[in-house]
Amino acid sequence: MKSKFIKILITINGILLIPILIFLTYEIVYKELNKSNKNVNDFNQYQPQIIEEQTELKDDYKIQFSSVFKIPNSENYMIASYKYFDKKNSYPETEIILPYTIPTYTFNLTFLDKEFNTIGKLLDKKGSIKSMYIPYEYNRRRKVLEELKYLSFYIATEDTNKDGTINLSDEHHLYVTELNGKNLTQVTDKKLKQYQWINDGEEMILTFETEGKLESDKLKLGIYNVKSKKMRIPRNK
Repeated sequence: MKSKFIKILITINGILLIPILIFLTYEIVYKELNKSNKNVNDFNQYQPQIIEEQTELKDDYKIQFSSVFKIPNSENYMIASYKYFDKKNSYPETEIILPYTIPTYTFNLTFLDKEFNTIGKLLDKKGSIKSMYIPYEYNRRRKVLEELKYLSFYIATEDTNKDGTINLSDEHHLYVTELNGKNLTQVTDKKLKQYQWINDGEEMILTFETEGKLESDKLKLGIYNVKSKKMRIPRNK
C-alpha cells in the first residue's frame, strides 16, 4: 500500500515537473532573444547604406558629422554634416568612402586646410548632397588620383517636390568644385544616367536620361569642359 502511494506521488510530481520545465525554458529563451535583439539594434547604425526616400519631420533627426576625410591629391580635408534619423529600420551610411559614398542625408560639406583650419562650406545654405564621385582605381596604378583636379557631387538646392524641405526626394543635379570646395558650378540641370571623368580629369562625359522609343533616341551624350564651363553635344547619327 505504501509502495503504491509513493508511485502515485512520483507520477504526480512528474506531471507537474513538465509544465514547470516548459515555463523555465520559455523564460530563458525569451530573455536571450530580447538580449540578442537589443545587440542587433545597437549595431544597426553601422550597417551598409540603404537609402530611404522619406519625408523629414522637423524634430525627427539629430545633426551629426562624419570623420575627417583626406581629399586625394590635395592637402585639404572635408567633413560631412548629415541628418541622423533615429529609426529602427534605417541603416544609414555615416562616413565618406571612395569613390562614391557620403553619409546618407548629407546637407553640407566643410573643407579644411592642412592645419585643419576651416576653408569654408560647399553650400551657402542647407541642401541635399546625395553622392560624390572621386575617380579611384583599386587594381591599377595611382595615376588617376595623382591627376585629380576636381570633385563632383549630386546636389539638390531646391524643394522641387514641395514637401517643405530639401532632401533625397528632390531633384539632384551634377556639380563640380575645386579640391578646396571653392567655385562650385552646376554642370547640367538635365537628368543623368551616369558620368565619368576623361582627358586627365579636365572634362566629363555625361550620359543623359532619354524617353525616346527609337534606338537612336536612347543614347544622348554630353562632353563638359570644367575650365571653360561649356558643354559639347556629340553628333548622334
